[in-house]
Amino acid sequence: MTSLYHLYLSSPSVLDQIYLDDLPYSLKLLTKDTVNKLDHYLLPLEMSVGKNHSVKFHLVTPDTISLTEASSYSLTEYRQPGVQDSGLSLRINYPDDLRVTLLSQPVTSQPSSVELTLPLHTSTFGLGFARNKQ
Repeated sequence: MTSLYHLYLSSPSVLDQIYLDDLPYSLKLLTKDTVNKLDHYLLPLEMSVGKNHSVKFHLVTPDTISLTEASSYSLTEYRQPGVQDSGLSLRINYPDDLRVTLLSQPVTSQPSSVELTLPLHTSTFGLGFARNKQ
């Protein structure tokens, strides 16, 4: 089964590594265009049906390099009809010099990461960051 991932990131951004089930995945099918100061990445991933998978992206945005003001992100998973699984587990890693300032759902917090499982319907998760004061 092919799953389509749409990622919208502040421009200019770089998505330079993708891992499927902890193995490097080819970037050959990755497409990128820029619309309204957002980079839109489209990536089709081939996955086995009835099996849990892990997908990891490594990306850099201008915000991750020069965040001086508070910044927030919104992630939406659009559930397709007929998909039967236990829900999308999501872990978001962030640099040590940032702190989470806003969460729209309960999460499990670890140093420099948050984890949650999205519900079994189309849903949105939001979080905000600010630079740690030193």
